[in-house]
Amino acid sequence: MRKYILGLCAGATGAVVNDLFLLMAPDISPNIYLSTAATWLVIGLLVSACDFPVHSILKGIFVALLVALPSLIYTVSSSASGAAWTLANTVIWGAVLGFAVDKMIHKVPHQNNG
Repeated sequence: MRKYILGLCAGATGAVVNDLFLLMAPDISPNIYLSTAATWLVIGLLVSACDFPVHSILKGIFVALLVALPSLIYTVSSSASGAAWTLANTVIWGAVLGFAVDKMIHKVPHQNNG
């Protein structure tokens, strides 16, 4: 359970950072801020839950790209530069999230309840 909470905390950090980046873009609907925050919470949870046999950075990128793919497809149809920004942001923060979640999970000592 602890690793899922750590994943949600890391996802919340990603959500805040990405929402701050969105403040630089003009005319963005409040729904996009909520969608971005929810996306990064899910990415954090899934990164902490998945057990792919790859390096944590690659795992974070892979999960982030899978989750963000629908948004990327939608964004391409309206703005190519927005899609490029979203793709770069997803890869960078997916890598950071994957690395951070892995390090936090392995740093926090496990408690036995028995």
